[in-house]
Amino acid sequence: MEKMNTEELVEIIAKENGMSKVGAKEALSAVCAGIVSALTDSDAEKIRVGSLGTINVKTVPAHTGINPATLESVEIPEKFRVSFKFSKAVKDAINA
Repeated sequence: MEKMNTEELVEIIAKENGMSKVGAKEALSAVCAGIVSALTDSDAEKIRVGSLGTINVKTVPAHTGINPATLESVEIPEKFRVSFKFSKAVKDAINA
């Protein structure tokens, strides 16, 4: 399986939806911006992206780590981890 870049994805979107490449690129950008906005501007922990899958946001609590170079304790602040889980329909389509 080869990598696909944004331009190749835009071409597929344009072809399958009868739109120009410019329109497809704008639509893809709008979807991506909407997802980022939903993740940053709300308290949503899950965002379902159509039949594609689910974006999950989990909080990683603050904890103490160790600097491997100096073996000193380091406080690591709380942060958010984002993951994506593909839907069963996508997994089945890929493995068909």
